[in-house]
Amino acid sequence: MRRHIASGLGRFTVPGTRGLRTVPKHIIRPPYAATGLVHPSPPYVVLQTEQDVAGLRRAGAIARTALELACKLATVGKTTDEVDAEVHDAIIAAGAYPAPLNYRGFPKSVCAAVNHQICHGIPDGRALRDGDVAKFDVSVYSNEGYFGDNCATVLVGDVDDAGVRLAQAARESVWKALEHCKPGACLSDIGGATWRTTTAWRPWSSFAATAWGGSSTWRPTSSTSGTATSWR
Repeated sequence: MRRHIASGLGRFTVPGTRGLRTVPKHIIRPPYAATGLVHPSPPYVVLQTEQDVAGLRRAGAIARTALELACKLATVGKTTDEVDAEVHDAIIAAGAYPAPLNYRGFPKSVCAAVNHQICHGIPDGRALRDGDVAKFDVSVYSNEGYFGDNCATVLVGDVDDAGVRLAQAARESVWKALEHCKPGACLSDIGGATWRTTTAWRPWSSFAATAWGGSSTWRPTSSTSGTATSWR
């Protein structure tokens, strides 16, 4: 099966992509769920009420739980399509819609990018290998009508020093950027903090963007049971 995917630059084709995963009828869907068409954002800043902020926090909590599941599943031998399937079911169980699904025709419920892919990759049947650097972007649309979105980088197995430093650079840049996320700050302040931090990590700085969501770098650690994991 070949599925044509609409993008901001036109249409591209993903060979062998299976049909969209099913979503129960009781799950509230975003406007694009049926058609894949995304309406443009309003040309102004939307100020959120306290109720809106509370709803956004709840959506974010669902997304965070789903992201942590994706990170735990990302082990040697696991395919990103298998990760996608389990995270899809978990989001549905939480009463939310997996936001990437059919967004501009996107065929999966999670974005997964491995190694040289920067971000927003399509999960597939390639098994993760020892030394891979995998990035997951997990987003949800809650039953209250709010989006929650977050991402993380996973170091799969024994990653080389360059891969570890790459993730560390991205992680540090995110935390520095967050210091500027406050009333009165400009978006350029956030970008400037990110740029200054990543360039300080030369020669890895030019690749820092590939460690998507570096503030949530996940690396499994060994234990007697072989199943324990920890944040790094």
